[in-house]
Amino acid sequence: MSTPNNIFIRRNLIIRFCGEISSKKPLPCTKQIHRHSYWQMSFVMKGRVELYNETETMQFSAGDILILPPRSSHVINFSKLENLQMLSFKFDLTEDYHSSSDKFLLVRQDKFTRHWINVLEELSRSFCPLIMANSNQQFSPGDDSSMLMPIEDLLWSILRFYYFIKPQSRLDGELFFRLRELVNAEGGRPLTVSDAARKLGYSVGHLRTLVKARTGESTKNFIDRQRVNIICNYLKYSDLNISELAEQTGFSNPLHFYRFFRKYTDTSPSAFRRECWH
Repeated sequence: MSTPNNIFIRRNLIIRFCGEISSKKPLPCTKQIHRHSYWQMSFVMKGRVELYNETETMQFSAGDILILPPRSSHVINFSKLENLQMLSFKFDLTEDYHSSSDKFLLVRQDKFTRHWINVLEELSRSFCPLIMANSNQQFSPGDDSSMLMPIEDLLWSILRFYYFIKPQSRLDGELFFRLRELVNAEGGRPLTVSDAARKLGYSVGHLRTLVKARTGESTKNFIDRQRVNIICNYLKYSDLNISELAEQTGFSNPLHFYRFFRKYTDTSPSAFRRECWH
């Protein structure tokens, strides 16, 4: 077997220190606001604890994710906790990723953060049981611990999504980020302008005005172009025939599917697939 290319074994993130904090009673801790030179991410599985910096105090609660970039001022006040169970990871990035802010990011719990935390807990139990076996004791796994790589990859995905991608989406336009996500969630099936407006919290007229001003095209065209991108992936990577794919993506008639696809690509679905497969 040939030696793997570096791209497959390169690590974006290296865990230096990690552990579980679990207590029903207050724990001794420093209450002095401080900064450090490394990254830290903490995940509350149960309970809550106080979090503050120079300007604000808040509750860090079950389902929340805390991202502390280097030089962010903070205190996690373990002297004020309630039935806390939390995972914490201190790490370095292998590339110099510059942050636009040194302020910490607290991601409030929703169905997505809860899924992230559940997966992280299971990975920790499976690949690094020491994390879960010794509450309130943090340890260093060593820089060359390959068993931590699945956990590191998950942490990198969470960091990339919440700290780098989502802020960039706000610069590019939060509306368009959310609109694309709505289309993608349908898997190529239709999304009406009125349904999109309702889910985004806009009136239909306001949404149409915003999309037209930003893209120069109608909201329906914007949505349909995103659908076509998904359909292209089906044609390239699935073995569904054209009739099955038409049904999968919400077309009642393969002829309608054909016309829809050709309108945006200037080719037929069959021709596009042949080009991909040969």
